[in-house]
Amino acid sequence: MAYAKRIGVLTSGGDCPGLNAVIRGVVKSANC
Repeated sequence: MAYAKRIGVLTSGGDCPGLNAVIRGVVKSANC
């Protein structure tokens, strides 16, 4: 059976320049 995973990312509400890359890395590592 496949298990669903839920990941929450808390941000401060401001624009973070590298946030997209961080989220992409977390998603890729979670899919392994």
